[in-house]
Amino acid sequence: MGGPGRRLRELIAGGETVLAGGCYDPLTAKLAERLGFEAAYLGAGTVGYALNVTEAMITVTEMATAIRQITQKTRIPLIVDGATGFGEPLHTMRTVREYERAGAAAIEIEDQIVPKRAHHHKGVEHLVPLEAMVDKVKAAVAAREDADFIIIARTNGVRNEGVPQAIERGRAYRAAGADMIVVAGRTRQEVELLHRGIGAPLVMFVMPGRLESLNATVKDMARLGYPLLLDPHVALVSAFRAIRDTMRELKETGKTSLDPATVTAIMQEINETVDLPDYWRLEEMTVEKPARS
Repeated sequence: MGGPGRRLRELIAGGETVLAGGCYDPLTAKLAERLGFEAAYLGAGTVGYALNVTEAMITVTEMATAIRQITQKTRIPLIVDGATGFGEPLHTMRTVREYERAGAAAIEIEDQIVPKRAHHHKGVEHLVPLEAMVDKVKAAVAAREDADFIIIARTNGVRNEGVPQAIERGRAYRAAGADMIVVAGRTRQEVELLHRGIGAPLVMFVMPGRLESLNATVKDMARLGYPLLLDPHVALVSAFRAIRDTMRELKETGKTSLDPATVTAIMQEINETVDLPDYWRLEEMTVEKPARS
């Protein structure tokens, strides 16, 4: 069957677009798996928000811990945000090894400055020189222990430098050994230009409204050169909104409008998602086994 990298490669090679559902902990990853997603995506920004520090302050150790917790509970391949590699090529080497040994199928490394700044969340990005990112990609490729572990290089060149420069960066990262390139076209024309210009399998983040702006569907994207799509934070945003609204209601009124039957049904689904029935069966065969009279 092979490792997680091999499974992800086989999915991508299948001809259909692979949409990786965003997650931020084992429960959301397991839910994505149960809902039929073939792969999952763990963003450093999402983990940073969940830890209340943001991506600019997240560490490789915190990310490796999150990866390990998720991959121990799920079977679908996990693609993981490696931020800037958490440093220079030396640090990128360690990041790849930590991620791979924690069970990730792929790492995504971007060409922003180190350390990342909180202004990244405002769309203010500072790209490193092309040559510096090429060195990181080469270090990442050399560091992996399993040749099937996927190295994804990300460039934010389109919105910071322009499409021609993004193509130049993408081609250079591909030549350095990256298996796939994350690059975002703002229009259908840019998407097609990037595909033709870079000549490598491409990856795109699917923010709400992104595909609609391209007049495309998930199924269309593989044909446009994007066989892998990543959902960065739908799970986090949806969970935060639901929790905020319900907790506000509880604080203001002392109760919630949640239907008791709905709560019971959701708790049952949560129990099944975390495999609680399996744990019950084990106990019923051992420590909870009825005593013989």
